[in-house]
Amino acid sequence: MKIRLKRLTLQCRQSREILDLDHQVNFFHGKISAGKSSIVRLINYCLGGKLEKTTAIQKELVSASLFVEIGGNQVLLERTIESNDIQATWKNVNGEEFSVLAPIATAGGPIWEDDIFSLSDLLFYFFNIAPIKVKKSKVQDSSPLVRLSFRDFMWYSYLDQDHLDSSFFRLEDTFKSNKSKDVMRFVVGYYSEKLSQLEIRLEDFSKEKAGKTSAVAELKKFLVRFGYDSTEKVEKEISETAEKLSVAKIERKKLEEGYIKATHSGDTLRKQILPLVEIIAQKEEALFDLKERIIEQKSLRSELISSKFKLTRAESVDNVLSGVSFESCPQCGTNIQKRVIPTDHCSLCQSELKKNDNEETLSSNADIFRLELDDRIKELDNSIAFHNRATISLAKELVDFRNQKKKLDEDLRNKLQVYESQYLAGFREVDSNIAKYEERLKSQQNMLQIPKEINALEEQIDKLTLEIKKVRDNIRNEQSKLNQANLHISEIEEQFKEYMYEVGVPGVSKEDTVEINRKTWEVQIYPKGEEYLKWNFFNAGSGGKKTLFNVCYALAIHSVAARNELPLPTLLMIDTPMKNIGEDVNEDLFNNFYNLLYSLANSVLKNTQFVIIDKEFFKPQIEDIDLQSRFMTPDDDNHPPLIRYYRGA
Repeated sequence: MKIRLKRLTLQCRQSREILDLDHQVNFFHGKISAGKSSIVRLINYCLGGKLEKTTAIQKELVSASLFVEIGGNQVLLERTIESNDIQATWKNVNGEEFSVLAPIATAGGPIWEDDIFSLSDLLFYFFNIAPIKVKKSKVQDSSPLVRLSFRDFMWYSYLDQDHLDSSFFRLEDTFKSNKSKDVMRFVVGYYSEKLSQLEIRLEDFSKEKAGKTSAVAELKKFLVRFGYDSTEKVEKEISETAEKLSVAKIERKKLEEGYIKATHSGDTLRKQILPLVEIIAQKEEALFDLKERIIEQKSLRSELISSKFKLTRAESVDNVLSGVSFESCPQCGTNIQKRVIPTDHCSLCQSELKKNDNEETLSSNADIFRLELDDRIKELDNSIAFHNRATISLAKELVDFRNQKKKLDEDLRNKLQVYESQYLAGFREVDSNIAKYEERLKSQQNMLQIPKEINALEEQIDKLTLEIKKVRDNIRNEQSKLNQANLHISEIEEQFKEYMYEVGVPGVSKEDTVEINRKTWEVQIYPKGEEYLKWNFFNAGSGGKKTLFNVCYALAIHSVAARNELPLPTLLMIDTPMKNIGEDVNEDLFNNFYNLLYSLANSVLKNTQFVIIDKEFFKPQIEDIDLQSRFMTPDDDNHPPLIRYYRGA
């Protein structure tokens, strides 16, 4: 799990602090309250950890970003204060650039591709490692799987000051202890990535099988409750229902044929009714024409009577105005007597008068016109009277024909009503049976799908059973290949004892024996092999001895991991390895530890990056080691604190 820190950038309220970390050993030392421990805390914070809010951090820090190389990817991790999300931007080995907001906790859906749900998953993705799942219980085969987080691995890559002398990789915390043990199993080889994938498949198959088995049980209960305990029984009832439905449909067809034949008995009446319908239509049309003609003649008679009155008024006017001589114009009043009027011209308008010797006056012809009008009126009166008599006669005939048709209609309706009442009950019963059998057949056919579905599910369960067996066989085969893990643990035991001896941890000699319990992962030291004298981290005694115990154990694990290419981040941050150890009083311990550290950094751990926080700086005797050191004080501008302008308490 190759990782290398490049740069840590802090955005503060009044400055932007940039820390170059692109060295194999980064050593920060100096006085207290200078922000030394905050450096590794902020690195851990950008990798998803929690942050201790010192006064300076609370007052001045806005955000932190960490530029780091992970598995060949150039990654920038940016996180603001109080945020539970980290903006991850990266460039892969092909030069492609991407960015995503990664939550610390698992998101409800994937944030990248199909199986990346959190920052931890994304970091494993950069390492080209699938998210790791391990069994929650190491005893039960059916135990559910839980994810191993990248944070669990950081317990072995970041030894923080607060727990350095009071905890041995979280063994006192039940939940964290189990995770810590799972990390060790994975690192040393008791648990491989392939084994993790096999156990994930086994859990998926087991859940799927359990779900299908439960579904089959519920479906069978449902069938038994309705009296269907086998497919054959359902098919038999379907056949019986289909036969009953066929019989009912044949019966209905017979009723329909009988109805058609029976309705022929009304054909004679229908033949009698049809001519009456035509006659009635003709009579109604003739009656309508007569009424229209009467209306027209009455209108003409009224006009003739009106003409008689007009003739009388015209005759009166002619008698009055005949022979009248005008002295003045009746229109404008001009005197016209003095005008010279030619003979045979009108004295008023001077128009020529065309005298006809045979012409008669209106008065002489008025009597003739009146007699003609009276004759025409009498003719119309006679015609109207004739048409009225014809109308009355035709209306009586129409009533007779309508009564005949009404009687025939009632006879036909009564005959059909008697017949339909006989057949209606039969039709209703047959239609009711048909509907009942069709609905029953539909339900039974749907019910038939349940046994088929049960059979299909049982076939799938059988296949899953075979798959589960294959996966379990593969798991056993994979576990049998992991015997190398015991050799790695033995190597850690020897390396741990060697490092403690080289550092000069009190009470440790070459004759001692170190044993790591494969179940509890507790480390026991047997002085000269004597079991009754055994001691461990918890009864090591002083805080300084516990600190050296933890640091040497971490170095041993990283050394074995580097030598055997085991999956452990190539990063080790130690906050105050000389905690509770006075460098003046215990100068030999101080010198021995850093000589060991630099020696390892120049040999087996040459690809591991170190970030060391301590009170004093020990200059390496090795010349070709890539090391930078920074002396930090809280109030010296030449050696400023982490936030260089801050001068707080």
